[in-house]
Amino acid sequence: MNKLLFLLVLLVFPALTFASPADDFESVTPGRTLRFPRDHGAHPSFKTEWWYFTGHLRSREQTFGFELTFFRVGIRPRLEGRSAWESPSVYLAHFAVTDDTNNSFVFVDRSSRGAFEDAGASLETLDVSIKNWSAKLVGEQIVVSASEPNQSLSLTLTPSKKLIFHGENGFSQKGAANGDASYYTSFTRLNGGGTLSIGARTYAIDQADVWMDHEFSSSPSTREQIGWDWFALQLSNNTELMVYQLRGQDGRPSRFASGTFVDQSGETTTLKPEDFTIRPIGSWKSPTTAILYPSGWELSVPSKNLSLVLTPTVKDQELRTESSTNVTYWEGRNTVTGKLGIENLTGNAYVELVGYRPE
Repeated sequence: MNKLLFLLVLLVFPALTFASPADDFESVTPGRTLRFPRDHGAHPSFKTEWWYFTGHLRSREQTFGFELTFFRVGIRPRLEGRSAWESPSVYLAHFAVTDDTNNSFVFVDRSSRGAFEDAGASLETLDVSIKNWSAKLVGEQIVVSASEPNQSLSLTLTPSKKLIFHGENGFSQKGAANGDASYYTSFTRLNGGGTLSIGARTYAIDQADVWMDHEFSSSPSTREQIGWDWFALQLSNNTELMVYQLRGQDGRPSRFASGTFVDQSGETTTLKPEDFTIRPIGSWKSPTTAILYPSGWELSVPSKNLSLVLTPTVKDQELRTESSTNVTYWEGRNTVTGKLGIENLTGNAYVELVGYRPE
């Protein structure tokens, strides 16, 4: 998610986000009708927005994970008499690749003011880019690409399930105050293939299983919350599960936790905090930042008879984004084992951990 960027942005970019008062931006309220493909595009009347792609890749020999994320941070909801030097938004992006076989993780981040068409997003459909990183809806397919000297990715993806609306028809409450929410939609199963290059080697990706999140909001930060844990699972019985919990100053989950279960046909069940449990079963301490993260989880959803274990494929999947959001967080690929009642399940997951601190 998360993608709960309204927290991240206000902590990291106070000068940008308070350059224009929050009241200058549109507020998130219940009852908005989301229309597509227009609402896949940018919403400059809202302060923050993000398009998140995380996925699991398989070549003939190996398995990989990737994250490609685009952020838009509004400075002004509108600019009159705009010149090429001006932009109403700042764009930021993260690109990371996990190599399971070689136990390696590499990431790159970047930012742009969006002037001179260096970065931007369409107002009509999914078409967001920052320099030579992009995500674009082409017909019924989504094409994502990112190129760097030591890693590059190009995928063509097709939704195998309909677009998912989280919360109440896409309205996702994140705090107690009015407007402390986001509009939140996902493609939980994007399938396809392409190529992945790491160093001098290029892999043909025969199978890509990708999750896409899109959220936009103008919410003020909820200061009592210090971070969040977000989980997106694709299971072997063709169901998906997203859950997140927001952590308070005491480190415990707040009452603003939520989730969505997606069945084989694409129908959804909204999950309340009491509907699921998340229990860390291990930890990992970053040798670079000395931050102690949970590592490995037991996740259960009793109403769906789900009992699952998530295991990171690589312990170190920590991003340190000094060139963009200036936030250190862990986001990485996991494998899943467990049961649906007495039926054995496997799967893949991405987990995001934000707000953990050095010991």
